[in-house]
Amino acid sequence: MDLYTLSDQYHITSLQLRERIAQLRAQLPYAPSGQAFLLKQRIELLCRELRDLKTVSAYLKNYYVS
Repeated sequence: MDLYTLSDQYHITSLQLRERIAQLRAQLPYAPSGQAFLLKQRIELLCRELRDLKTVSAYLKNYYVS
């Protein structure tokens, strides 16, 4: 597997993670307060992971350009 293919895998994973974050955000208004707090924490963590996935994907995709 080359770096460009690996970059594509990171991108695909980021799209799946973005979809999961959207699902959790949709549940947020209906969650009881205790569960809502946990959902917010989980969403925050997943958003950080999403940012990292995007960063690594871009780095791998452009590795040979530099």
